[in-house]
Amino acid sequence: EIGLRKLFFFREEPSELLPQIINKVKERILNKRIVLACLNCGFYDEYIVKNLSEEIVCEKCKSKLVTLIKTFKDLKLSIINKKLKGLKLTKEESKEYDKLFRIAELIMEYGKYAVIALSGIGIGIKAAIEILREKERIFEKIYEKEKEFIKRKRFMATK
Repeated sequence: EIGLRKLFFFREEPSELLPQIINKVKERILNKRIVLACLNCGFYDEYIVKNLSEEIVCEKCKSKLVTLIKTFKDLKLSIINKKLKGLKLTKEESKEYDKLFRIAELIMEYGKYAVIALSGIGIGIKAAIEILREKERIFEKIYEKEKEFIKRKRFMATK
């Protein structure tokens, strides 16, 4: 069994390993625990990606304005609550809320596929949009973006 971290050390992975690698990426992402939060009512809960329905809606208010948050400890939950209470957000909080809103728009458009794309390592909105253009190859595209991220991160660490 091949570990994902080991594979990132290959400059170019042997083509015969690619299906096995993509399968590992798929398994890791589909079994990942994520938090979805409603920007309409503030309800949030933890989910396993593979158990999500194709269309993502808030369990409480049925709104489609649902965003992805990595963990319960994430400060983004407090930003959502502050916004819902009508309190003024700082400049930094406003930028973060805008990002959460763009993620919610992506989830409204692509549903579970958007959550899958965004659940990859180092994958933000821009990379997710690129991945979602080729939904039929979603896990292969995620793997490519994760490799790019790891290479960039390693390069930045050496600077």
